[in-house]
Amino acid sequence: MKKILTVLFLLSINFQSVYAQISSLEQFQKTYSEYFQLNREYVHLHLSKTKLIPNEDIWFSAYVYDLRTNLPNSLTTNLNLAIFNNKSEQIQYKTFYINNGFGKGYLNLENLPSGRYLIKAFTNYMNNFKEDLAFSQTFEIFNNEINSFKIEKEFDLQVLPEGGHILANTKNHIGIKLINNLGDGEYFSKGVLLDDNNKTITTFKSNHLGISHFTFTPNTNKKYHVSLNTSTGKVIKQALPKIEENGVNVIVNNYHPDNLFIAFQTNKKSISDIKEKPFYFIIHQNGKFQTFEENFSINYSIKNIVLKKNDLFKGVNTLTVLNERFEPILERMFYNTKGIKRLSSKPKIVKNYGDSIQIEIKNKFEKEQNLSISVFPSKTESYNPKNNILSSFLLKPYIESPVENANYYFKRNNEVKKLYDLDLLLITQGWSKYDWKNIFSKRSDSIIYKSEKGFRINGKVNKKNLKQNKIVLTSNQTNLFEILEPNKDKNFSLNEVYLVEDSKIHVGQLKNEKLVYVPTYLTILPNKKNVQLSDYHKTSLNKNFSLFSDVIISDFTDKTNILDTVVLKNKLKAPNALSTHENTTKINEQLSRQFMYIYMLIETRGFQVRTTGSNLELYSLRGPNSFEAKPIPIVTLDDVIISDLSLIRFLKTSDVESIEINKIGSEYGIRGIRGVNGVIKIKTKAEIGPDKKFKDLFSMKIKHGFTEDKEYYTPKYKSYSSDAFGGFPVFHTV
Repeated sequence: MKKILTVLFLLSINFQSVYAQISSLEQFQKTYSEYFQLNREYVHLHLSKTKLIPNEDIWFSAYVYDLRTNLPNSLTTNLNLAIFNNKSEQIQYKTFYINNGFGKGYLNLENLPSGRYLIKAFTNYMNNFKEDLAFSQTFEIFNNEINSFKIEKEFDLQVLPEGGHILANTKNHIGIKLINNLGDGEYFSKGVLLDDNNKTITTFKSNHLGISHFTFTPNTNKKYHVSLNTSTGKVIKQALPKIEENGVNVIVNNYHPDNLFIAFQTNKKSISDIKEKPFYFIIHQNGKFQTFEENFSINYSIKNIVLKKNDLFKGVNTLTVLNERFEPILERMFYNTKGIKRLSSKPKIVKNYGDSIQIEIKNKFEKEQNLSISVFPSKTESYNPKNNILSSFLLKPYIESPVENANYYFKRNNEVKKLYDLDLLLITQGWSKYDWKNIFSKRSDSIIYKSEKGFRINGKVNKKNLKQNKIVLTSNQTNLFEILEPNKDKNFSLNEVYLVEDSKIHVGQLKNEKLVYVPTYLTILPNKKNVQLSDYHKTSLNKNFSLFSDVIISDFTDKTNILDTVVLKNKLKAPNALSTHENTTKINEQLSRQFMYIYMLIETRGFQVRTTGSNLELYSLRGPNSFEAKPIPIVTLDDVIISDLSLIRFLKTSDVESIEINKIGSEYGIRGIRGVNGVIKIKTKAEIGPDKKFKDLFSMKIKHGFTEDKEYYTPKYKSYSSDAFGGFPVFHTV
């Protein structure tokens, strides 16, 4: 089956002025390549739900992708998320940590009223480009209150000749799209093309997304219109655009598995004007391109071109035709499946425990993969994203307008039909996201907005005489411990720091190997931003829609029964604080006075200690008695193994609850890790809190840092047989 792409033969003065600087095909190619010299990164969020009931939260996995390399992007660590309400007001702004293109997070939606919301995910680096590269997804919070307004469907019938132009006396391909006032496609069973005498020229029907097409050869002496019946019985009519007497078009057949067929066409009236003039065909994607030249002779008004799909780019290709002045005059996107590998994973239920199941997934991936899963009842209403990870990275980067239900085109079942529907979609999209006027406008090749890697701390010491000029920055929650030397103006800075939102950062002056208070000014960058929404997103948020659910969802979850953390305590007889025979030593007031820092106590229990500034080194006396041999013990702080002993360099003994020293370290095994050199377990006092350890230092609460993830918990549902359970719950998310 052949498809036709008609085109507007562009001759406007404004359009010519944009491309006046291009005088050769080589110059055109160079300018195009330079525009895509910088990589473009895209984001996909896998949300746990898109439809929620009150007081539910959202978990997500985030993937950041480099379009140029087709690999996860390792340059960016800061992923920003903004949430907007239905008034387009920004109500939350969070930053999440991304490692080698992958991250995860949690959004607290507690106490948000019912309504429609939008999540926008983006990086600072995306601001370098004129195209909108951000990820967006709406979600709804439902209730059982019937809205006072009644929603009546309104329809918009779009007639979309490819390129915006219909050429007389040759075949033309017309795309048809019917959408409602919510922006969703509306199915129609029959449409007709009629001439000005109401004679039926052809009929057509839509797919389930309201998209259709037909081909016909128009006559300049007639006018045409389309007519169809909507699902509500309303008759809609729409006139076709004016028929042009001169120009060119192309017919593209993308249905052969191995070849792409192109028929480049004109009509008899145009042939005398364009004969022997060159037309340049550019097939391109993300800075890569192929070119070839064609022209018409006086005897032929059609040129047939066959291209092997193995020689084209995988995924969305853009075919652009240039005239003899190297001006783009038509554009057609098509999807090439050649070269795209989709490996099948084979999930298998290994065990069924009654209230849970164990699933094994086998695959043939060559490298380690990241996997995110949400588990729902089979008839769920709570998860309906507009994009999956394939549509986010293979389709969305090339299409300017938002695509309804884009994930549909990449589901595995009935793939032939979905490729057909995808071609219909691309026909109705017109020109690609990358505007040629932007490509050929002058722009700087330098990166203005850099990839953000953590946060930057800028500081200034507010002290006249700074004789001891070493400053220590520390944060208990992120294991930050850095020694800096302020410059002559008493300024200092630290880049690429991992900071956690709402935690505290402490600053002290290192004086005689002790940390003392020093007055300081601190700023942390980047700041939270006010994010702008496009007109499309503002419109989609403001549109009326029903928040009413047919199922009873009030009191569906029992939040009082959700278990977060269970702590088990055991009462043991406290060992003798001064005993060297017991493994565990309880710290008392006598030991706190005798040993100022905990490493001083460790030194009396069979370990060598060396301190230099903020550094601390420990070596077991059970090994060779020299620092060169380095028989290093394992040290844990509050049950976490630490490799950087500077974390306990200034830990006061009075802030320690107990210390356990096992000189053999048998519990860690004799082989593999260094347990053979001993294990030292330090437990700090829980009642003093992590920040009281730095009570004598300058402290500041971090208002903008990375938002910490929260382990997913399954809500306690009150009923597992209700309609609400079938529609709205989520069992698990990883």
